[in-house]
Amino acid sequence: MTDERKNVFNILLLSLSFMLVFTGFHTLTSIQTLAISEKDETDSDRVRPEGNGLVNLAIVYVFFGVFSWMSPSLLCLLGPRSCLMVGSSLYILYCCQLLHIS
Repeated sequence: MTDERKNVFNILLLSLSFMLVFTGFHTLTSIQTLAISEKDETDSDRVRPEGNGLVNLAIVYVFFGVFSWMSPSLLCLLGPRSCLMVGSSLYILYCCQLLHIS
């Protein structure tokens, strides 16, 4: 495989990976919005703040924006493999907390 074809393959693979990751992310947040709204309707006797997945999404995208400014420095400091491991671990923890509604 030539270098040019290898580069195109790597770009396509990375693009497909991001598409699949964010497809799962948006599915989870949509389900979370629905589940929270149904839980609010069934727990009328319990006092709790009203919330939905939109607030959660706003917080996530604020952090995406803030850390996109810091990510080049962290990448130089930690290296690509470590940054991917840390980012993936935190993302998995975030997705797991979406599965539990208290």
